[in-house]
Amino acid sequence: MHSVISMLTQQFGVNHHKSINQWLAVQLAKKGIYEGGFITLQDVNEKVITDELTRLFNTIPLTAKQFFNYVSILPVLSPDALQFEAIAHISADFYRMVITAKKAVTLSEQHFVRKGDVFETQGSDRHVQHSPLTDNDAAITLAYLNGSIEGDLAFSVLLNEDELNAVKTTHIDTFFGGINPFDDNQWRDVYLVALYRRLMDESVFLSLEPALGENQVGILEQLKNWHVERYDHNAITDNKFYNRFGKVVATKTFKFNALERKSQKALTRPSLEVVSSNETPIAREPAASAVNAPLYAYSENEDEEFG
Repeated sequence: MHSVISMLTQQFGVNHHKSINQWLAVQLAKKGIYEGGFITLQDVNEKVITDELTRLFNTIPLTAKQFFNYVSILPVLSPDALQFEAIAHISADFYRMVITAKKAVTLSEQHFVRKGDVFETQGSDRHVQHSPLTDNDAAITLAYLNGSIEGDLAFSVLLNEDELNAVKTTHIDTFFGGINPFDDNQWRDVYLVALYRRLMDESVFLSLEPALGENQVGILEQLKNWHVERYDHNAITDNKFYNRFGKVVATKTFKFNALERKSQKALTRPSLEVVSSNETPIAREPAASAVNAPLYAYSENEDEEFG
């Protein structure tokens, strides 16, 4: 991952060398799960990763600390399944930081209602009242955000159970190409990001804009546009050929998709024996080239603290 390290060093400076290495080590440990196996960033071409980071830096203004704390990069599959791709994910905490930066807007609660909890909603101009059960790990039925403008105007934003399920399904099927790159805790962060995007579509956001200021509103708009652009890029494309009368005359097919290529690469040479009636069989070891060497290493003997 030398190209990624070089790019991030150029972006943030050599004084962030340790943070860059530690951040990248965390990203390399992430696994995208699909039926029958998993993928990691080591399956993704480095240029694809640097292209995604370039797109991010050209869209969202980020300090080094914000990048290391709020951004992750995920291994996913392209919609045509021909190649592995990388998608940057910006956590909900970044949205919260942008909205509350001027302190004119407070976000008092962002929580999940689980089955069995007691809660009450009274409209988008009132806070959600929620009394969670102790040690309740039942299914999530609602995500909500409570906030206030200038300590006076209350507002709330909700996503119900069907909407939360749709967020997850749409991300996996379209955004991630059938790959699940998150565990349950990380999916909750995705739900919170969806809540913040919902807030931007609510009428209360018109009241939020003057309190936030032009810069904060601009960053939020860039976040929204950046997500939509990526979503459009990963929309499922038509795989049919049509004649001039609109009749389907052929369908695109591919010899191998990216997952099949990965499974083929994972196959190692079998250990063969020379069979002889007068000699002890000799075991042949796999060729050295068949052993997958680590693609990345970093030093832990740095002085700088991560993030």
